[in-house]
Amino acid sequence: MRIQRLLLVLILVLFLFGCATPAETPPADDAAPETPSTAIPAATDAPTETAAPTETPTEIPTATPTLVPTPVGADPNLCKLPGDFNVYLYESDITLGFPVKPIRLVSTGTVRVAVLFVDFEDAAATVSPEDVFNMISPGAEEFFLATSYGQMQMELVPLLEWLRMPGSKDDYFMHSSVSHRDYIRQAAALADPDFDFSDIDDIVVMNDPATSPFSYGPAFAADLSEGGIEVDGMTINNGATSGTDLTYWGSTWLNHEMGHNMGLVDLYLYGSSNALRWVGEWSVMGLIDGKGHEHFAWERWQLNWVIDAQVACFPEGGTTTLTAVEVPGGVKLIVVPVGGTRAVVIESRRALGYDSAIPEGGVLVYTVDTSIASGQGGLQVQTSGVSADYLDAPLAAGESLRISGVTITVLESGETTDTVQVEFGP
Repeated sequence: MRIQRLLLVLILVLFLFGCATPAETPPADDAAPETPSTAIPAATDAPTETAAPTETPTEIPTATPTLVPTPVGADPNLCKLPGDFNVYLYESDITLGFPVKPIRLVSTGTVRVAVLFVDFEDAAATVSPEDVFNMISPGAEEFFLATSYGQMQMELVPLLEWLRMPGSKDDYFMHSSVSHRDYIRQAAALADPDFDFSDIDDIVVMNDPATSPFSYGPAFAADLSEGGIEVDGMTINNGATSGTDLTYWGSTWLNHEMGHNMGLVDLYLYGSSNALRWVGEWSVMGLIDGKGHEHFAWERWQLNWVIDAQVACFPEGGTTTLTAVEVPGGVKLIVVPVGGTRAVVIESRRALGYDSAIPEGGVLVYTVDTSIASGQGGLQVQTSGVSADYLDAPLAAGESLRISGVTITVLESGETTDTVQVEFGP
């Protein structure tokens, strides 16, 4: 009996091993949740410019998580400086802080912009509307698509005909935001019979720059006390009008003015022969056609193009790896709060994208003070360089800068990354 039992057990074991197949081994996808770090790169990982999939894409549910870093530092909300809407000289509903007011233009998703063309009896257009439209399109749309990391799709919707304004050119001297609003209102009323404004977010009114009575083209950013442009049952609170400077700035004129529509402030210095004083040639909200005219990482955070997980909030210092603002993914900025409305901000720049003309990349350091008015130096690039355009401001590996009791040191640099240490002390 004992021998028979042993033979029976041996037969059973052989039978079980013979039926086993490799398919019973758990596949790689089943194992993935146990190692989530393979799907979401750490802050020190340098993403590729195109967020290309790995050789085992089944381990990564979608492309988006590969661009989101592991959160670093304190709660980013501690570094969101409050906006002060009482300090601005010309537009009361824009800010350098948080939050941007809901009345401002949406900065993500599809944004539809009506483009109207007007002239005057004593300043008639000399070119076609298409000629003027081509001065802003497709350049303006492409700029926002790239600098928002694909999150803002601006759609320009032109009415390609000249609309004759009822008054002379001198009747439209825009001495206030109310007269500016009324000018856009009249243009919209002229267009209304042939144009559907019901799904429009913003209105741009353009002239022939060769005959325009306006020397420059400002943004219209309504506040609630003055009202917006009422048309087709809609109230449109954001817009811009062109002037003779369109010939000089080209399509980035519209990107600058729509930056105001989305709530951003002017970074160049008002009323001075040295307009480059605070930010040099950095950001389209500074010098419109500057060599480094991609938005600062701080501005991208305001516009939700950079999310909280991409912000290293360091109220007590720390070390992290930044990914250049010109490429998607990674940690985009370090924020060191140094007061109720003040912070030291650190980001990485490279000669890529719309910054391809900068002479040298590196770590850019600047201060933000949300209590300072638009055009008065609320954002100031910090540099030990001597160039008036501040293009020599970026720090290279091994270099450091001290500002407001904070020492910033670049520990190492890669093709599109910089590892930065932030320390407090004497």
